[in-house]
Amino acid sequence: MIKIILSTLISVFAIAATVVIFYWKDAGFEPTAHDLLMYLAVIPFAVACVLLSPYLIYKLYVHRREKQQQRLEQAEAEKNQVPVQEEAKKEQIQLHVYSSFLKSAMGENDEILAKTIDLQAPELDSKLHNAQGNPILSYRMTDLDDDQDIKNQDVVLDVLQQRMHQLIHAQIAQNYDVLHTISHHFKRSAMFYDHKTIEKYRLHPAWLDPKHQTVDEDDDVEKIEAVPRLSQLVVYVILAEHLFRVWDTAATTALIAAQLVEMGFLNDQVQIEYEFWSSKNGYANMLQTFRHIATATDQVYLCLGLDSEIHQGHLENQLWVSTDYVPAEFAGSFIVAPQAVEILELKPSQTMTVAFDQPDLLALLKDKKIDELPQFKDEQPFVLILDQIDRPKVIQQLAAHFEHTPIETYHYIYSCPSLGHTQHLSKLYGLMLGLVSFHDLYGLLYSVHDPAIHILLDPNPNSELEADANASTPT
Repeated sequence: MIKIILSTLISVFAIAATVVIFYWKDAGFEPTAHDLLMYLAVIPFAVACVLLSPYLIYKLYVHRREKQQQRLEQAEAEKNQVPVQEEAKKEQIQLHVYSSFLKSAMGENDEILAKTIDLQAPELDSKLHNAQGNPILSYRMTDLDDDQDIKNQDVVLDVLQQRMHQLIHAQIAQNYDVLHTISHHFKRSAMFYDHKTIEKYRLHPAWLDPKHQTVDEDDDVEKIEAVPRLSQLVVYVILAEHLFRVWDTAATTALIAAQLVEMGFLNDQVQIEYEFWSSKNGYANMLQTFRHIATATDQVYLCLGLDSEIHQGHLENQLWVSTDYVPAEFAGSFIVAPQAVEILELKPSQTMTVAFDQPDLLALLKDKKIDELPQFKDEQPFVLILDQIDRPKVIQQLAAHFEHTPIETYHYIYSCPSLGHTQHLSKLYGLMLGLVSFHDLYGLLYSVHDPAIHILLDPNPNSELEADANASTPT
């Protein structure tokens, strides 16, 4: 466009100058400054504008039409993008929980919730001392001090890890019935989908029949039935980040594997993974773990979360920083699987829904059709606050978030104080407290760390399963 304008101007000026100069020369005309300006500048410029005007009008028309088309395309793109954004805001994952167990200094399962609500204080610990040699307060599980079974087997381990091995051993034992049922499903699944596994089960000590050692292979094949496929039990061992450099994972793996083999699992079916979380990244890691679990198709997950600072050597640094440091310990576990995974002879005890990018809690409650349940009018607490409330800002954020919902302050449960200063896995502890506490009520877990995320615990997943089954049954 610029080239056309310049070339037109230059051409007009050149032609005009040539004609005028030769005319004046032939006529003997002596031009004044005014004549030069008019005939060599103004008139050629006016002629050039007249010649260029159709072209400029056409380019202006094309430019406006392109702008209008761009605006229409942008509006259409924004219109198409709105449903995608709304769909992303409604992202939810649902997991089925088959069993859960929690133990701390306040007791086990339901006992913990009652004492947490009452804000049970720590007790004087005669085995832990400050720099002056005086006993300090702690949340110690005293029954571990008397249990020497596992401790005697792990004499080569660090004293703190010995103590935590007792907790791991007890947690797996608490889930024995569910794990044993799952191992039966694994056996039937492996024998149907992988015939090479049959020989391994014949040699497995948990499945040997002393009365009938020899089984014909044809008889085995006849007993094989089609079942939903399960291929792997994934065990997450979640520990505090400060244990990363000192934890003997090989010893823990051997301990867990031995227990699971006794329940009927093959070593090939068990995958043990270790996670080391801190108070800063624990919530994000927990949510990321749930996202990963939700994508599985033929796996079941056993999550073991535990922490302990009941060890004099470990507390030296903490007591140096704070003379009022209160250590604690706890251990919890839960067995969870994606909603699409079916386990024979087992029904989930709860459904856990994680709603991402949904800051409007009232809309979420209405969407789940639980905003008018009687529990909102009762005074029984059911909202677990996963944050420490030692700052006024946190209290203000909680008040603002629940302001337009039927949830009142007396519905809150503060889980962090029951762990003293041992807050590395406080978010995970709060989750497990909810899993073992809400049997008749919907549970809600919330953290100001990410106000757009809510975790709902549905105590009646079986009704949902029955509804799905009825919907799929032809009439």
